Amino acid sequence: MSIPRRRINVLGPAPPFEATDTDNKFVKLSDLRGKLVVLEFGSMT
Repeated sequence: MSIPRRRINVLGPAPPFEATDTDNKFVKLSDLRGKLVVLEFGSMT
């Protein structure tokens, strides 16, 4: 699967982002607007 690359402004708003949380619930980054969000990418082994 190929993911298109986009230029991101580091100090600007984040691009749309969707994922599952630790309870396997679907979450959109836009649902968390105004809250502190930490995105951690890595292995969970």
